Amino acid sequence: MQPTTVKYYQISGSVGLTQELVALDVNNDGKLDLVGASLFWPPQDNSIPVYVLLNNGKGSFTLGSNLISGGVPGTTHPREMLTGDFNSDGITDIFIADHGYDANPYPGYRNTLLLGKAGGGFVNATGVANLPGYSDFTHSAAAVDIDGDGDLDIYVGNVFGGNTGPYFLINDGSAHFTVSTAGLPADIVARTKTYTTSLFIDVDGDGDKDLYLGADSAGDKLLINDGSGHFTSSATSLPDGLFGAANSIRVDSQAFDFNRDGKLDILSVQTSNGPFYVGARLQILQSNGVGGFTDASSLYLDSQPNIAGWIKYITFADINKDGALDMVGELSGNTQGIVAYINDGTNHFYQLPKDALYAPGGTFEVMDINGDKVPEIVQVGNSDGKYQLAVISMKIDSGDVTGTSKADTIFGGSKAQTLWGKGGKDVLVGGGGNDVLVGGAAGDKLLGGKGSDTASYADATKAVTANLANTAKNTGDAKGDVYASIENLAGSKYSDVLTGDAAGNMLSGGDGNDKLYGGAGNDRLYGGLGKDTLVGGLGKDTFVFDTKLGAANVDKIADFVVKDDTIWLDDDIFTKVGRTGHLAKDAFWIGTKAHDASDRIIYDNKSGKLWYDADGNGKEAAVLFATINKHLKMTFADFDIIA
Repeated sequence: MQPTTVKYYQISGSVGLTQELVALDVNNDGKLDLVGASLFWPPQDNSIPVYVLLNNGKGSFTLGSNLISGGVPGTTHPREMLTGDFNSDGITDIFIADHGYDANPYPGYRNTLLLGKAGGGFVNATGVANLPGYSDFTHSAAAVDIDGDGDLDIYVGNVFGGNTGPYFLINDGSAHFTVSTAGLPADIVARTKTYTTSLFIDVDGDGDKDLYLGADSAGDKLLINDGSGHFTSSATSLPDGLFGAANSIRVDSQAFDFNRDGKLDILSVQTSNGPFYVGARLQILQSNGVGGFTDASSLYLDSQPNIAGWIKYITFADINKDGALDMVGELSGNTQGIVAYINDGTNHFYQLPKDALYAPGGTFEVMDINGDKVPEIVQVGNSDGKYQLAVISMKIDSGDVTGTSKADTIFGGSKAQTLWGKGGKDVLVGGGGNDVLVGGAAGDKLLGGKGSDTASYADATKAVTANLANTAKNTGDAKGDVYASIENLAGSKYSDVLTGDAAGNMLSGGDGNDKLYGGAGNDRLYGGLGKDTLVGGLGKDTFVFDTKLGAANVDKIADFVVKDDTIWLDDDIFTKVGRTGHLAKDAFWIGTKAHDASDRIIYDNKSGKLWYDADGNGKEAAVLFATINKHLKMTFADFDIIA
């Protein structure tokens, strides 16, 4: 079961393969359109016109390249597409970095500038009046106000050929750019190393944007901004890449606050330099706010991409509409499609199966194309002279959902629901509400989302051990399960062992002779049927008795603490115990039996037995329902009656 539906559209007029894509409202109709830049593959030393696809608001697009005046510019091998207001008129513009025909001696190609027009569309401003006529082999670009004059400037990461190495395009405020290398260190301009991705980010907390440069081998670089547009190399070393110090090519980089401390961290998208562009890794460089970074990849990612190809780029978008930004990336090379990681709401990310978001291949944008506030992934491929559009819509299920015997990915909605994975390695995402996630066997990812969510083993065929604090101890159907935002556990009809974590958990044993361990936190333990052992652990814990009483259903409370813990009695079971709320003072007695007709709960402090006496006068035999420690200073205040 896939969490998507896909609709396909074809539009005539395509040339080459789409390499870069950006979503913005081109014709001022309130709907997001697409602007794309393409290349030939295998490479050719020829350019392909930039194109516009206009959104009709009904899920499809029409060709609108006539909205570019001044001649439609072309690209040969576009590497980066930047949007921003470059001429300070309040309208979005586009800069396209190009590295040209990918062959020795790297002849390069001109970058492109499109200025948005007030009535919609663009004017081609690529000429030398606006943009220097350099032919670069540019691998990256990034825009920010470099010189502090209030307009957007551009860093251009030229790595081969051309008139210079990397350089700044300094804006005069009206999108007339001049080349400057004065603010860059000499070794950067001289190209003593090759940097293939760039990102402006404040790494030292001084309020201006510094420059991160991701290398194509060893040695990422931080350039520190002095506040006036002059950058010096930081003495701080960055962690080695995940393919090895000299073997990691940084393909893309994004800024994101993973640990939510107000300091932006860096997501580095990497592939291998040998074998060339094979495999993918995501490295999270966590900022200390004063210019230092540590590798925190394993803290925030449950796994690395397991693909033979590589990832061209990663974008952050809320694809399952739960209010948290997820990660979505385009696969390339030997593997086509989309890689996606779901955010559990605390910026810890869990990888979906490779084919979960089915996509035929191509560059994509995440956008709301029909105004329903649910994002779609719009993927643009090219074949037979046509743009091949795949509009991928997320299925956000409402109500209870049952999966298949295969590996399913199920997105829950905003309300409480039960998601059943059944067979296969499933990914169940609860969304909002207090959800119950039943993964089944095979090792599942159970992502609760918002609310108080439960990992349930109700359909297990044998006993399970499930541990929220340490999943390495899991057995049975729980073995291999991954928990995120899971607060509660529910067992099977067998004798299970359920263990909570440091938070407040609800543990429900079900049938069987279960062992429940609350851990730290204020926990609630439901033994269910059977002779269960209940261990609250630290915190103020509650022990609940809500199943039919009898000799086969006597639980042991191993660590009841009078000043902290409470016992709840369900009035459907303890029918004569009194009204809901606190147990009446005269309904509790310490001794071996009731001493008058008002007694209902009897604690034998010499044996530790807890009895329920329905009448207190001996007409009905008292029923043993639990044992606890001896000689406790228990009172009526240790018991509450629940409905």
